[in-house]
Amino acid sequence: MAKILNLDKLVAERRSVKLFGKEYPIEEMTVDNFLVTSAEAEALKDEKSIPKQVAATVQMLRRSLPSCPEEVLRKIPLAQLQVLTAFVRGDDEHEAVEEGEAAGK
Repeated sequence: MAKILNLDKLVAERRSVKLFGKEYPIEEMTVDNFLVTSAEAEALKDEKSIPKQVAATVQMLRRSLPSCPEEVLRKIPLAQLQVLTAFVRGDDEHEAVEEGEAAGK
């Protein structure tokens, strides 16, 4: 009997972000997205221009949040951009709060 690993059954936890009252699903990091993001990070490792670094971050977020328009990402404060980037990468230190949970705290 052959063993079969059914990766289709391994469904990642669905995550999303809410920006300006609208919810945007986060697409999990694919191999292709990882390679593109890693190549861009490598190309920017010695970049001293903060605007270029922020623009690259917005493009990385667009790959993970394809339903979120770029102009929405460009409207958030820089502090939120940093938190959002960490959350999308999965190494966030901020607790995600569902609506309704915040009232109980």
